[in-house]
Amino acid sequence: HSANNKRQKIQLFTRKQVASVLGIHIDTLRNWERKRLVKTIRESGVVWYHQTQMPQLLEILKQNNSPRHQMFMAQR
Repeated sequence: HSANNKRQKIQLFTRKQVASVLGIHIDTLRNWERKRLVKTIRESGVVWYHQTQMPQLLEILKQNNSPRHQMFMAQR
């Protein structure tokens, strides 16, 4: 319970949560991790992203000229 509160306080998100927010597949995030485009935090077998990484992730989408980036920006 306290670990969950700690994660909320420092705003960490799972790979699944980030993929959902960005509208991309989890494998896309895995590929970016393999290519070392983005750093992750690993704890007890769970991959976490810090909220401050969202602009970086959006930039990666933009650089790939992704239709997902265009959709994401249109929703904002």
